[in-house]
Amino acid sequence: MTCDEGYRFFDEVLPFMVKLCLDLPNLPWTRGIPLMKPSRFADLNLTHGKIASLMANAFFCTFPPRLETDENYSPINFNE
Repeated sequence: MTCDEGYRFFDEVLPFMVKLCLDLPNLPWTRGIPLMKPSRFADLNLTHGKIASLMANAFFCTFPPRLETDENYSPINFNE
């Protein structure tokens, strides 16, 4: 990574990702996102903004850890 790339990351990209994280509760959700297991189907309509916000929160590991009883679900945070 060059010095310019580092400055751009810390001056532009990282603050934008933080903003995306903070926007999550303010996005218009008509219903929650269902937890989906294999062989369970559901229709999801997600905007680019919602997906970006979810991904930014996963990057910063802001979602609570799964309970041991939730072993059928993959972790969402990017620390695993």
